[in-house]
Amino acid sequence: MPQKKENVFRSSIHKHLDRNIVYQEKMHNPFRGGTFDDWYSGRQETAIGTIFGHDIWIEYKFLVKLQSVKADLTALQFHWGTERYKEGRNVAVIVGMPQGGIILHYDEWEKRIPVLKVEKRLLKRKQIAELITEFTTHTPMSLMRHELWEFIT
Repeated sequence: MPQKKENVFRSSIHKHLDRNIVYQEKMHNPFRGGTFDDWYSGRQETAIGTIFGHDIWIEYKFLVKLQSVKADLTALQFHWGTERYKEGRNVAVIVGMPQGGIILHYDEWEKRIPVLKVEKRLLKRKQIAELITEFTTHTPMSLMRHELWEFIT
């Protein structure tokens, strides 16, 4: 059975993660809908020891061509992500396309992003993996309440 394009896109990002410092776990629960696709956490080894960074929940979507973008979350995904955001957790939606992907902040989940803005914000898969790594491995003090999408605005 062929993989869904969304999972192929996810895998193409994951192959660029350094598994020694970024932990990634696929979330799948057939008894509870809405949980975002992946959970990431990171750490950084320094001369004074291990420093733990942040974690983030990411939902992936995929479009077959470059076009205007909307998160297009199911009602359960939107509810789950909103509740985690209200708890102060880091959440994002990444919409993939053949050319790369765009990271959507909570405030953008219900908006349609015009194609010209999508083209400006489009990131290569390796860049997305680098942003996830940078976000999850920085110390909490250096990124206090700093969110993933702030790296790209």
